[in-house]
Amino acid sequence: MRFSISMLAAALLLTFGCNKQAREQQSSQALSESTSSTESVDRANSAQIQERMENGLIGGEDDFPFVYQADGGVNWFEAYTLRFSLTTAEPWTPLVNRQVPWVNHELYNENNGNFATYVRSETRLSMEFPYIQVQYINKALPSCGTVDSVYMWLDGMFLQDPLATGDEKTRKLDTQSGKPALIKHYKVPQKGSGGKQFKYLAYAYIDVNEDYIVGLALTTQDEYYWQNSKTFFDNLVYSFNQ
Repeated sequence: MRFSISMLAAALLLTFGCNKQAREQQSSQALSESTSSTESVDRANSAQIQERMENGLIGGEDDFPFVYQADGGVNWFEAYTLRFSLTTAEPWTPLVNRQVPWVNHELYNENNGNFATYVRSETRLSMEFPYIQVQYINKALPSCGTVDSVYMWLDGMFLQDPLATGDEKTRKLDTQSGKPALIKHYKVPQKGSGGKQFKYLAYAYIDVNEDYIVGLALTTQDEYYWQNSKTFFDNLVYSFNQ
């Protein structure tokens, strides 16, 4: 999935340093092919769509990648060779891409995409306040073959600014699936603020299967919410299951 984003948004999402030109070409091709075959695919999959709706699909039949709501705060995520769950609790709520103004829900492909955005219910929907995005990255993309290579790209993007800081090493967190997540935090000055305002970011990547890495990204511009969101972020990462 390739979103229409500014440089500010690029610092908040996980996947866009991984061969931008290739993604643009593949996104255009995938979108064209998807548009031309929408009606036939919908007819062929009508029974599956009905089953998805009955099984708690959030949004509509066109809201791909698919997100399902189950009991006990469990959400299931499904796309291509990926199927996994995360478990959340109040005051955080997952929104599908159509509900988030800075995500283009119509563009996606097998290389990368955004499943959902978790937001805090007591804050307004804004990039200023904390949110967590759940995304997937195809390992076939350059610089995305391993979790370490993705972090090398992030370090190169964020830490060029002398005022930026980041964890020297990743922190390992074993998830409920048994697969480890590697976590890293960054503090990055906002462009044009002269180092007076910062973005606070936490990333977690999980090597899920031979095709994909799943990533979670927490970002906020408010240090108070940063301090009060990190524990939830770790808990959400820990809840990853398959």
